[in-house]
Amino acid sequence: TFEGTPGLQRPDGDIEVEVEERFQVPVCPKCDARNEVGMLKPDVTFFGDNVPPWRHEMATSLVKSSDGMLIVGSSLMVFSAFRLAKLALDSGKGVAVLNMGETRIDDHDNLLKYEGPIGETMQRLQRSMIF
Repeated sequence: TFEGTPGLQRPDGDIEVEVEERFQVPVCPKCDARNEVGMLKPDVTFFGDNVPPWRHEMATSLVKSSDGMLIVGSSLMVFSAFRLAKLALDSGKGVAVLNMGETRIDDHDNLLKYEGPIGETMQRLQRSMIF
């Protein structure tokens, strides 16, 4: 199995590495200033974390006000991403997917899907667009 095997990639894309004992996780400066304990993290939602309500509301609003959605490089297995794609589909918006492999919405009738290398496909698409 991938789990617990140092140096091997897990199905979620993480890689388990051996960490030296002297390694220290950076402390959040805002938390430290309030005498709280917190870990410094980038402004992204990690797999398994909850999407902040304000970010969910903003993404939902963007989908509702859009003409369609282009999904690139996602299997949509994470529920928050799947929910946005489903909202677009259920609202009758055009949805196109560029991904290698299956996605969670492959069975939907109103879906345009292309399977191919993302970098190469996006470069070809960019070259063919007229600005």
